[in-house]
Amino acid sequence: MPSLSIEIKSGDMPYQIKETLVLFCLGMLGVLAILTIPLPALPEQVTEQFSETVLRLLSMIQPTVLLILAAFSGAYLGKKVELKAPFIKSILTGRSDLGLLLKQLVFGVPLGLITGLLLVAISSWILPFLPEGFNTLQEEMPLSLAARFLYGGITEEVIMRWGLMSFFIWIIWKITRQRTSWVYWLGIFITAFLFGLGHLPLVFMSVEVVTPILITYIICANMLFGLVAGWLFWRYGLESAIIAHVFAHVGMLLLGG
Repeated sequence: MPSLSIEIKSGDMPYQIKETLVLFCLGMLGVLAILTIPLPALPEQVTEQFSETVLRLLSMIQPTVLLILAAFSGAYLGKKVELKAPFIKSILTGRSDLGLLLKQLVFGVPLGLITGLLLVAISSWILPFLPEGFNTLQEEMPLSLAARFLYGGITEEVIMRWGLMSFFIWIIWKITRQRTSWVYWLGIFITAFLFGLGHLPLVFMSVEVVTPILITYIICANMLFGLVAGWLFWRYGLESAIIAHVFAHVGMLLLGG
């Protein structure tokens, strides 16, 4: 595969900086979408000390920091292991290759839809075995469409795939001095597992009784999509993983998930 590096003319901004800034700005759309999510019930002493505006701004700090690190990591480490955002690269290099985007849509849209529909089917099957508090969580803290599509679709992919997956695969490559398929699959698996773990804090904060089956469900369900998105990122680029994430939410919404 070709390297992401391009020849920079004197005085031009280095390509990796451009790429970092573009992906940071795209990811910030999702961070801003956090403002559209209703705040969870908080202890009275917290609401007395901080206004709703302050609490919402504080909730944006962590994802913004993670986004900065991820945008930088992907741009500088991803290219070393040939992980890329080819359509964004084509725009930044003045080519705007729509053929690349079409190829990403061809794989990202159906895989995203299928995964979203499958997740709703799994959720419906396992729901009777989950604690009652979890069953009402979505009603108490509904995700806005902006949060689903922008934070889930873009920001999570920049952080998890572009940032973390690139970092893990680079680390594995440095240790093993190999860049075979198993190196990429190990990086995909680790990132997908962490993606699943990352959904647990909200569950622990919101559900009084957290059971082993609930923990297993949260990790495995999110890992399922993480594996699909990781494979798409590896084979077709970050944009394909973003497209799949967006259409996974479309699939879930079609079935009321």
